[in-house]
Amino acid sequence: MYKYLFLGLCFLACRKTSSYNAENPVTIKLAECTTVQRSADNVKVCVDSLNDSRCPLNATCIWAGYAAVKLTVSLKNETHSFMLSTLSRSGFPPPDTTLANHRFQLVNVLPYPGETANGTSRVELKID
Repeated sequence: MYKYLFLGLCFLACRKTSSYNAENPVTIKLAECTTVQRSADNVKVCVDSLNDSRCPLNATCIWAGYAAVKLTVSLKNETHSFMLSTLSRSGFPPPDTTLANHRFQLVNVLPYPGETANGTSRVELKID
C-alpha cells in the first residue's frame, strides 16, 4: 500500500507546471491583453498602440529607426500606462521600466517591416 502511495506522490511531483517563466518572453497581439502570474501578483498587460518606423528589410536607410509600444498594465488594483521602445537613446521611450517591483522589457515587435505579415502585429515582453 505504501509503495503505491509513494509512486503516486512521485508521479505528481514530476508533472509540469503552467506558471509563467520569466526567461521566456510573453507575446501579446496589438489591441489585446494577457494576464500572467508573476510572484504572488496577477499582472494584466494590454498592447494599446504601436508605432513602427524601423527600416524595412532589403532597404537602404539613413538610420535604423525604432518601434514604440504603448502598454497598459494592471496590477495590485492599480492601472499604469507607459511607452517602451526598441531604441535606448535619450529623447525616446526607454526599452524597459519597473512597476511594483516588476520589470517590463520590450524584447521585439513583430513582424519586422518588410517581412511577410503573419496576422496582426505582436509584441514580445519579458516580465521579471
